[in-house]
Amino acid sequence: MAGGNNLLFLEKAFLRPPPEPLRGVELFNLELIEEMIAAGWSLTIPAHAAWRPHFEARAPMRAARCVFFRSRGVWVLWRWRRMLSGERYRALFLANVGNGLIPLLHLLKWSAAADRLVLLAHRTATPRFLRALRAWPSWIVAVNRVIARQFRDAGYRRVAVDYGVMKAERYFPANRPARDRIRFVVLGALDIAWKGADTAIAAFQRLPPDLRTRCELHLASYVQPPQIGVDGVIAHAWKPDESIPAFLREMDVMICPSRDEHIMRETFSQAIVKGMLTGLPIVASDLPIYREKLDAGGGLLFADVGNLAEKMARMASDPAARAEMGAAGRATALARYCWDTRQFLKRYVEAPLES
Repeated sequence: MAGGNNLLFLEKAFLRPPPEPLRGVELFNLELIEEMIAAGWSLTIPAHAAWRPHFEARAPMRAARCVFFRSRGVWVLWRWRRMLSGERYRALFLANVGNGLIPLLHLLKWSAAADRLVLLAHRTATPRFLRALRAWPSWIVAVNRVIARQFRDAGYRRVAVDYGVMKAERYFPANRPARDRIRFVVLGALDIAWKGADTAIAAFQRLPPDLRTRCELHLASYVQPPQIGVDGVIAHAWKPDESIPAFLREMDVMICPSRDEHIMRETFSQAIVKGMLTGLPIVASDLPIYREKLDAGGGLLFADVGNLAEKMARMASDPAARAEMGAAGRATALARYCWDTRQFLKRYVEAPLES
């Protein structure tokens, strides 16, 4: 067995240049690394050289061993072969699934680089990826029930559903004074079409005119904000993560209008959880991931644009329902979706694997 708390942190997004601005899972992983270091773990992180400024901007990450490279494909594998000669880790942490990781998984297993593998699966895996993991003693930690079921159906025994918002205490309800205008909000990387900002705009336009004049629709946010041209609809320029908690406390209802497409789809939605923690009632697309979040109350599901307009009208006209749903959603989020790095390490990395 490898000695000490040393961990190899392998994230497929780190193996290519970063998106700008950083968002969602990328930010989560950077904070996760910081918290793993704070918990006493020594990390080795391979990353494309373009990530160096983001790593160096975060003081705690300077304690990690970052292996930067510019090449791809076989040259990366060659460098890894040399680097891993004699290296032993207590655990290999995979931050997501990905077929591009399969050659590295085989190389790491061949070199006996780690005692166990812990996968945080944000998406369903391909059959190839499922086969590549079988040789490893592993914990599979899925971000939703659908992904967990795939691994269980494939014969994996140690599978859990465990994910959430980092530093969830930043999100809490505000004492909302009575306002003349009800503020709806869509939160996410809205330059991406499947996030559904167009659905929310279309539904807003279908509200009865007298009601629409008493409402606002805030779209947060865009790298390149579009000109919407609809009274009451505000498109926000990109908001950094640290500004989101206070911004949400200025809102009354969250809309989650994402739609599943051929490849891209919501698999967790940090946005809905942030809204729930803030005590906002939710109106969400009738998708599996949103049904899972709202199964104990907290909001309403919609089927199409017309149905969304109806649910928005109900929310705008019923403050008691907004308060009741917001409280139920916050209770659900507090019980299920607050991330705790030390507990994650204790359950899946430090505890002995069952035989």
